[in-house]
Amino acid sequence: MKIIGTGSSEKGPLLDRSHVPLLLFDYDEPDRSTYVKLLYSVPAGELQVRRFAELGEHFYWTTPQGWMLLVHPSTRDTFLWNPLTRARVALPPERDNLEELQPDARCVLSHAPAHPGCVVLIADLEETVLWHCHPGAGGRWLRHEYDDHAVSPDVSISYSMSMLTTVGGKFYSVDHLQKRFLVVALEFSPVDGAATQCTAGSTIDA
Repeated sequence: MKIIGTGSSEKGPLLDRSHVPLLLFDYDEPDRSTYVKLLYSVPAGELQVRRFAELGEHFYWTTPQGWMLLVHPSTRDTFLWNPLTRARVALPPERDNLEELQPDARCVLSHAPAHPGCVVLIADLEETVLWHCHPGAGGRWLRHEYDDHAVSPDVSISYSMSMLTTVGGKFYSVDHLQKRFLVVALEFSPVDGAATQCTAGSTIDA
């Protein structure tokens, strides 16, 4: 594996697009004072160490889709940011101190930000609470508190939220139940975006 030294995102494109897909990892710095991230290029087999100046004044979460959710602590400006292209997608201003969830939260997008049905979801990993919105500055963040045992008295949905992922606009997680794995699906209303239900999917022996 080839390791590339620290670079800056302040000028020019961050990376060659031929290096996509990329895996983004937090660097082990508790105070995040240098805003350094590790990027691993799957096709190139390279690990790159990059300093992102854009992260200097924001709280942030990474997503499996390659975007990052940034919140400015003073202005409350909130947006999705692509570390590869530096593109921004506006989100409703944050008014509910979402930064208090760090680092105990999981952030996932249901679709690409340009998709009309895209839902931006933040799952609190300490409480049974979901925060979600649609891209666009004119909307608002919605708070949804769910029943931790909605699927089964023996299944804790919150326990599996750290593994939350998405396919085809639906959110999924997996839980362990008496030597079996249980897939849990979370669906949102197409009208107002409210979380409607958590349903149990297929099971498989552990």
